[in-house]
Amino acid sequence: MTEHRIVSLDALRARLRAALGRDSLLAARFDRALERRDADLVAEAMRQLDRYPEEIRRAVHEVILDWLFGPAGESDLRRRLGLGA
Repeated sequence: MTEHRIVSLDALRARLRAALGRDSLLAARFDRALERRDADLVAEAMRQLDRYPEEIRRAVHEVILDWLFGPAGESDLRRRLGLGA
């Protein structure tokens, strides 16, 4: 049976704010990009993410994967990306 998930950009924005903190410049970049639904701004936020420490990059990647695919362990993609099971 195929599982269907409904995801919203507002939920992703909230998750990123929770993970990064409301005062984070990176959270503000993602928030603005997702609020405007602007692919170029999202791409720029991802480029800026590359400048952050590994711990923060991993947290953002996990938030995005959990938002898309569900909690840890539900997607083989997590293991392939080295984000654990």
